[in-house]
Amino acid sequence: MRVVCFLVSITLFFQSWQAKAQCPEFKIRAEASTKEAFLPEGYTFIDSAKADFNGDGWVDLALVMALKNNKTAEEFWKSDCQRGLLILERTFTGYKTSGWTPEGVLCSGCGGVFGDPYAGMEFNKQVLKVKHFGGSNWKWVQDYTFRYQNNQWVLIGLTHDNFYGAKACPGAFGMAGRNLDDVNFSTNKQHMVRTKGMNCAPYKDKWLTFVKAKPIELNSFRILTNYIPLKGQ
Repeated sequence: MRVVCFLVSITLFFQSWQAKAQCPEFKIRAEASTKEAFLPEGYTFIDSAKADFNGDGWVDLALVMALKNNKTAEEFWKSDCQRGLLILERTFTGYKTSGWTPEGVLCSGCGGVFGDPYAGMEFNKQVLKVKHFGGSNWKWVQDYTFRYQNNQWVLIGLTHDNFYGAKACPGAFGMAGRNLDDVNFSTNKQHMVRTKGMNCAPYKDKWLTFVKAKPIELNSFRILTNYIPLKGQ
């Protein structure tokens, strides 16, 4: 539980810090001839992935954008913001926005001593997975999976996994001190694992069913929001 409390504290810290940083607000164009034309002033793309999510034979793009780092380390830390996630559909004349959130990827300083927590994307047909990893001895994972359905991108799964990375456990337990929430919004199932301290065997390991709710669209998704349906069980 200490890891869960630590992550909550870190989240609140970055929310407070970014309120002071006054992260810029901007709109993304609906369409443009090049992907670079979608970038707001002062931003750059830091990663991309390709797939044909609508089956038209053209390559579509998933892009992560961030503020350009042209400041001193201290200045950049004070203005560090969550990063945008943009999905572009290829058209005859260029690209058009299929999905967008200005806060789809954790900030570069959100990994603590581990560094940038962004661990890449997996883009396969209609499914896009965004991955994060951070921590030192106590490590954490935050992954989010989106699917294109009914002409929109929605959150279909998330994984929040915390564990003690310096102690491997025998058998199926994996790492010590594991605390997991693995959520499938398509089946309304949540796998919950809770382990005390640096123990190997969890005191709670069960599948739960939660009430179906309105889909979480990418356009309204904000990564610092806790989307786990069942908390404190």
